[in-house]
Amino acid sequence: MDWKECIQGDVSRVSPNEGVARSLLQMCNARLEIAKSMPRKYPALVAEVYYEIIKEQITALLALHGYKSYSHKCLVSFIEEFYCNEVSPSEISLIDRLRVIRNDAGYRGIFIGGDFLERNEDGIHKVIRKLSGLAEKKLNALIQ
Repeated sequence: MDWKECIQGDVSRVSPNEGVARSLLQMCNARLEIAKSMPRKYPALVAEVYYEIIKEQITALLALHGYKSYSHKCLVSFIEEFYCNEVSPSEISLIDRLRVIRNDAGYRGIFIGGDFLERNEDGIHKVIRKLSGLAEKKLNALIQ
């Protein structure tokens, strides 16, 4: 789904909301602590937590831009549309893969192998750091 489709139905225009963004980013930090301490016995559950962190970071960015999304696919489309110079296509693909894993685990009870985390955890942490930096930069721009 591309961003143009999203703004025609699954995304609403709202007032930019710095408070919501800050609260979501605080929640992300708490979830990151939890993710780091989780046993890797159930990698789908760890991946779900990582996706929730990324989802909340993107939702914070949406709030700062004055949008609210009702679609997880539109979260990915937002990053593609607004941050394509900062977030690489492979990172966007990883975000979308986490979205699918989260849906598969949450709605169908599908497990993933531990090799997914072994192959992708460094990249996931890179995306989380990058999105955090983008949100902080946007927050600082709004303050000035």
